[in-house]
Amino acid sequence: MTFFQKFFLFFSLAIVCAGCGTDETMESQSSLDINPLSAKPSLFDQSPSNMAKESLMEYEEITGIKAVNSDKEMIIAVQIKHMKRFFMAKHRKAWQKEMEKQFPGWKVELSTDRKIYLELDKLEEKINKDTLSKDELKKEMKHIIKLSKEQT
Repeated sequence: MTFFQKFFLFFSLAIVCAGCGTDETMESQSSLDINPLSAKPSLFDQSPSNMAKESLMEYEEITGIKAVNSDKEMIIAVQIKHMKRFFMAKHRKAWQKEMEKQFPGWKVELSTDRKIYLELDKLEEKINKDTLSKDELKKEMKHIIKLSKEQT
């Protein structure tokens, strides 16, 4: 073998090895999209939503969590790693059951839908800016629950 053939073979092998590697390093470097809510006492206490976020944060499949609650109603939306989406329905059912166990007496809706995630993100921003009344919060939550029911 000539020098050029050896170099070409080594270079090709290096490219193949680099391409076949897993992207776990990229996934581990990305931070989770989980922000606790801080609402003023005049609005509903968002600590149950924050507790739900903390308990769901333990799952490695989840890359982002948005959650909002009112009196005894909670909406949670999660984002899942791309390669884990094959088992999304199984995970969603298990997480739904876990949240219902953790919050007995509450109506808990858990979604893996991207649209619901984005709607909850907007609602969380409004809550953090304190631009919602209790009635507006309930109305927004009913709208999001209706959207989640339409999707399924």
